[in-house]
Amino acid sequence: MRLRLDTLDDRRIVAPMKKAGRILLGVCFFACSPAVPIGVGGSGAAGGTTGVGGNAGSPSGSGGGTSFAACRFQKAAQPLRPAFCDAFDAPDPNSASRSGDLDAELWGVSRIGSTVNITQGEYNWFYAAELEGCGAPQKVLPPHDVRICNGRLVEALRDRGGLPTIALYPKQPFDIAGRTGTVVFDVSADSDGPHAAWPEFWWTDQPVPAPHAELATAFPYARNAFGFMLTLQCPNNQIGIEKMWAIRNYVLSELPISITGCVNKGSLTGALNHFEVLINQNRVEVWGTDPGSTAIKQLAVANNANLSLTRGLIWLEHLHYNACKFDDQCDHTFAWDNVGFDGPSTYRDLSFDAQDALVPIDADTVQLGYRVGAAGRTIPVPGVFRRQTPTGAIVTFNWYASTTTVPQITVNGGPVHSTSWPFDGATFGWRTIAVPVPLGEVVDGTNAIRFTSGSDTVVSNVNLILIAGAPAP
Repeated sequence: MRLRLDTLDDRRIVAPMKKAGRILLGVCFFACSPAVPIGVGGSGAAGGTTGVGGNAGSPSGSGGGTSFAACRFQKAAQPLRPAFCDAFDAPDPNSASRSGDLDAELWGVSRIGSTVNITQGEYNWFYAAELEGCGAPQKVLPPHDVRICNGRLVEALRDRGGLPTIALYPKQPFDIAGRTGTVVFDVSADSDGPHAAWPEFWWTDQPVPAPHAELATAFPYARNAFGFMLTLQCPNNQIGIEKMWAIRNYVLSELPISITGCVNKGSLTGALNHFEVLINQNRVEVWGTDPGSTAIKQLAVANNANLSLTRGLIWLEHLHYNACKFDDQCDHTFAWDNVGFDGPSTYRDLSFDAQDALVPIDADTVQLGYRVGAAGRTIPVPGVFRRQTPTGAIVTFNWYASTTTVPQITVNGGPVHSTSWPFDGATFGWRTIAVPVPLGEVVDGTNAIRFTSGSDTVVSNVNLILIAGAPAP
């Protein structure tokens, strides 16, 4: 089945209504009861004012290939304990990975699109996008749609009427156990709304690829997660947080939020917005700045969040929903910079990519996925190594689920690993999963992952991951 946007009900995402200088969204907008700020230190329970820290300039060290000083923490608990920072100083491409110009040992990239029609031979098609921010605009296909230029990460996506997603994550977990943790990032937050292109932030308990996509027909929900979308169209061409979600045991729920502010939209080639996400299990605050400013304001708050994770991976996502229909962002580039989070420093997973299929369809289209059926398909994962003894191993992947079954896998000819279906009953959409495998089945060098499925499906974004396979610096 191919997902066709002309059959979707556009009423599901309704543009905000403006009235008397306000936007009516069914949530508080500047006239809410005062929010209770997150307390700093200790368990991070609500109760005190949020501490205003300085930059991460005083602590020294490196959290990626970048000094911690590059990442600005204005709202983090003090004393500041930076655990990760990447300012994308220079490209570090690896032709054996899906990560484009990103350091593949440090970053993972996954891509899912809505052009899937198994009987017509359409297996996760992606379309050439016009990437900007690296000199003259240039047409790019994966994996060259993720670039580092002029000290920024830029990534481009074209939807051609669909709902594609690019998802990027650092392979070091962010831990908030017993505290309020802070994630920081800069982005050109210039979305024209949820029927266009927009950035999202996610935090997931497992490193599953493309952990969230938009609409009920693209639902690769992670096991436990938190996320929000930067799509709210505020007065005076400003941007804010439109929705927050929690995922608990694969069930997605929208969180009630108080919207407390908006910021001016950033620019791909100019100044970026700076955002800080303060998270404990019961409360989330999102803060942001106007482009290039250090004056930070609260944008949204979720109380009683009841998050079901305390350690996980952060994700930066670029999503589209048929942006050409009402907007001109169907071909769009976002710029990101200075991505970081505070401590404790935990470990880094070593995650090894299976290459996308990269079958050219025409000059502007490439097939990323693999068709899998009862006969099975073996997909190699090269270059596996370990820097310390891992605590476990998993195989992660997306697949287009036409039935409520998870593809079976084997590793290097070992026993079959079957996984029970953990989701709701919805089918004909993408799913994402992590399948545990014994460490003894994993070898250094090239590993062979074999997939079989009783019903034909499409598999994409396959990774073999050694949990805690490397120390954090």
